[in-house]
Amino acid sequence: MAVSIRIVFLLISLSSVACHAAAPKYMDEGWNTYVARFITNGRVVDTGNNNVSHTEGQGWAMLMAVAYDDKAQFDQLWQWTNKHLRRSSDRLFSWRYDPTAQVAVTDLNNASDGDLMIAWALSVAGQRWNNYEYSYQSLILRRQIKEHLLKTVAGYTVLLPAKEGFTHDGFTIVNLSYFVVPAIQHFAKLEPNGPWSSLLRDSIRLFEAARFGPKKLPADWMAIADGGEIYPAEGWPVRFGYEAVRIPLYFFWGRITETPGMRAINAYWREQRYPPAWVDLSSGEFAHYPLSAGGMAVRQLLGEFGVAMPTTPSSSDDYYSASLLMLSRLAAKNTFVR
Repeated sequence: MAVSIRIVFLLISLSSVACHAAAPKYMDEGWNTYVARFITNGRVVDTGNNNVSHTEGQGWAMLMAVAYDDKAQFDQLWQWTNKHLRRSSDRLFSWRYDPTAQVAVTDLNNASDGDLMIAWALSVAGQRWNNYEYSYQSLILRRQIKEHLLKTVAGYTVLLPAKEGFTHDGFTIVNLSYFVVPAIQHFAKLEPNGPWSSLLRDSIRLFEAARFGPKKLPADWMAIADGGEIYPAEGWPVRFGYEAVRIPLYFFWGRITETPGMRAINAYWREQRYPPAWVDLSSGEFAHYPLSAGGMAVRQLLGEFGVAMPTTPSSSDDYYSASLLMLSRLAAKNTFVR
């Protein structure tokens, strides 16, 4: 009888140890919720966009996994990304995956912000977990970004939104929200003789030069003429909105806060308790619905608004809103920024 009791006790103890070992080192309700709602077998699901996946989301989630020391989830995310989106031609990543299409990846073009985020996530993962392969993969990707995606236009070092489709006769299209400031800062420290410091400097210059309308806000998409003129890009709404909301997130995360551009955004967002999701910089027309919860989290980074930032995405948050919230939480803690 005593032997049986000892065996049962031993089995319970081993089970407890196994469960304890399997638990993440850093438990975070927000991250657990994000994983449960938006990640399936390493694929990040954009619930607001027909459940497609893209490099932006893969890179964001990989970075979050490092922040919360979730190596198992990171490995799944990276393996899925590398298997399904990696381009054999130049080692960049195709930007979009549609699980419902006969061919899941039909547009082979990349998205530069996704490439930047993946490279950053791989680098900090290599540092955190002392993993040479992650660091090496980041290096390979940075080389391709430098070769194919960085360009000098009218004295500015810029990041093309993608390898194809944004360089035209006489002008170049850029999206300032693709300039992931803390990632660029990280790369500049790794490669002090590389182009990253110039890209960082000109990110700040562009932010100040490319502000439009009475509120002097950045547009989602802008054009830089070869002669130096900067203006809202044709073919997109002239809005401070869905894309540009990431600009203050990334600049805050990089601790670049005391600039005219950041002050203009902060002043605009302070005008209303619930700012509209977008404003047209030409006509002044605005959305008749407010910023998402994720957009409001970015707003809270810029000042005190009397409401604490949520720690967990709500059931009503789609992928993009939840991602902005989770990234804002990391930015608020200066995660990965030294």
